[in-house]
Amino acid sequence: GTNAGGTTTTGSRQTLVGFNALGGAENNDVIAIGHGASATESGQIALGTKSQTHIKALGIDFARWDANAYNFWVGTRGPSVPPIGERNLGIGLKACNSVTTGSSNIGIGESALELQQSQSSCIAIGVVAAQMGVDLSDCTYMGTRAGRFNATGVGATAVGFRSLEQGANANNNTGVGDSAGWVCQSAGNVFVGYVSGENKRDGDECIAVGRAAARNRLDGSHCVLIGGSAGAISSGFPGINQADGTGGTPAGSRVIGIGYRAVEELLGSDVVAIG
Repeated sequence: GTNAGGTTTTGSRQTLVGFNALGGAENNDVIAIGHGASATESGQIALGTKSQTHIKALGIDFARWDANAYNFWVGTRGPSVPPIGERNLGIGLKACNSVTTGSSNIGIGESALELQQSQSSCIAIGVVAAQMGVDLSDCTYMGTRAGRFNATGVGATAVGFRSLEQGANANNNTGVGDSAGWVCQSAGNVFVGYVSGENKRDGDECIAVGRAAARNRLDGSHCVLIGGSAGAISSGFPGINQADGTGGTPAGSRVIGIGYRAVEELLGSDVVAIG
């Protein structure tokens, strides 16, 4: 191309294609392709200039860089209108694809944080993780379907397949484990362990730690249930709709059960059982 390599003096092994493609005066082993492409150091590949913001490859929108706000998308084009928010990252088809004024959001996986718009500081990693989140703040989701339907709210942490998936609001809930807090619609709960609190829809400020702790329990607030199947309503499992988690058994509040199968099947309130 015209003036390709025009500044090269002692540089070697330069491949330069395009008008004014420059490899640098002394740079070695560089490739510069495109009008005005310029290699700035040895061993570098330079494709195009900052005027190019969008890469189409393999038949898809492969990557897009928003230099004004430091937003970056790979495997998707990103929002149709460049967002005002800064430092957002989307990797995967439709990941972090709707952000407007929100900043510091990260979506990795197909449709992760797909609908997030105006809020900030959320991380979603996994296929459809936090997909329906529109205005989420300070939330972390890791796992396929983790927090998928959390639309608004603050401070949720979900780690594991479909953990906290069905909740409409983040509500400061924490779910760690496969299906932990799967259908939770309440606030301030902590579920840790495989299927802990899996079908517990209602009741605030509960702690359930252990495999199947509080499983199939529909409600109850201010409970502490620690141990395998602690506070679970195991007999209620046949009544659970496995498609949406409905059908849990109503149970009481202010229950403390610590130990393997502690207060399992208990439906009442104001009970303490340890051991």
